[in-house]
Amino acid sequence: MCKTDAIRNLSAVFSAEKTVFAKDEIPIAKRYAQIGQLTLENDFLKKSLG
Repeated sequence: MCKTDAIRNLSAVFSAEKTVFAKDEIPIAKRYAQIGQLTLENDFLKKSLG
């Protein structure tokens, strides 16, 4: 999904116009929560394998 979004919006990176993001964009707080969860899972797997 990220790759297709990036390809679709690639022209906006080089344009002078401001990009309007979709209303269904993930809130920042939810992103930080997901990053925290993935960090915990990563640390758990490192300890389990090491």
